[in-house]
Amino acid sequence: MPNLKRVNLELNEFSAIDESIWRPIWCHLETLNIDYNPMICDSKIRWMYHEAESLDKKLIGTCYKPFKLMDRDLHSLTVNELQ
Repeated sequence: MPNLKRVNLELNEFSAIDESIWRPIWCHLETLNIDYNPMICDSKIRWMYHEAESLDKKLIGTCYKPFKLMDRDLHSLTVNELQ
């Protein structure tokens, strides 16, 4: 899917972005909007953030859990915070 550039997954009740599904198309994406989802910001999304940093992705969304990261912008997190 090299033509897929922007994905909007707002308001879909996603709590994680599965690496096995998304990694194959990740290099083609410019923007991934996962705002207004109850995202659990833990080690399961670490790959996404790490890859986003290196590929200069624009991630749109905030953390819902854990409590210490609630309402934090995904783009502001460090890999070390995703435990």
